Amino acid sequence: MKNSKFNSLAILATTSLILLSGCSKSGKSDNQAANQPSTDKPSLSAALSPQGVKAAAIAALPQANPNTPLDQYTPLTSGNQLMFLYYGLSSMPVDYEKIAQKYSQEYRSTSDVFKQKDILNALKPRIDAEIAQAKNNRYFMMRGDANLSNYDFNAKDFPNNDALLSSGGYGYFYDNNGYHYSFTNGADFKMLKVADEAKARQIEGMVNKYPSMKIVYYAYAQDIDPNSMTVKAQIVKVKLLDASGNELYAQ
Repeated sequence: MKNSKFNSLAILATTSLILLSGCSKSGKSDNQAANQPSTDKPSLSAALSPQGVKAAAIAALPQANPNTPLDQYTPLTSGNQLMFLYYGLSSMPVDYEKIAQKYSQEYRSTSDVFKQKDILNALKPRIDAEIAQAKNNRYFMMRGDANLSNYDFNAKDFPNNDALLSSGGYGYFYDNNGYHYSFTNGADFKMLKVADEAKARQIEGMVNKYPSMKIVYYAYAQDIDPNSMTVKAQIVKVKLLDASGNELYAQ
């Protein structure tokens, strides 16, 4: 069984590298790139490295539909929403008592076990409905303060210093901090490409100013990590807004 699992990971990782190597980095059209034979050969040792296995595992996760209208992304503003999303993606039995402790002040405030049982029975249909709704709508959006560095004229981008985008970065909500969220492709959005210098000048004038710009992440919940109670999500789109909520940039 161990050898079978190892071989499956090797095949998955190698397949992921083959798919990645087909992407054009030359700026040519997809047709031009497709008509030219690739000289890149994936290395088996690279595929079997921790980084290669991790990349293959991420590539194997459910992927967002980039054509999903932005108005179908649910604003994520509460740890309770994250909790329901976690259970919606989980195949584990629902821990109603644990959820009720976080979800209901009335349940938390009584030590009468009969009252707790009555409250829990009343809450179960609502909890089930919340979980079902979260499971059926895995697209969400969240807004926070932008943390950009000054414009890089050579790279024509603004470095995005949001800790959420770093490897191992995660976030949570104070009202229910037992559940976390993280981004599987955060590295793809650490640089906000702005080739238009007029637009870059406008954004530069707001860097490190108060009130700060806002950044909005549109994401798709892909999976969970039960060890850290984390919802793992794929960023689909990023928007940069001024302090008044006007769109400055989208990627």
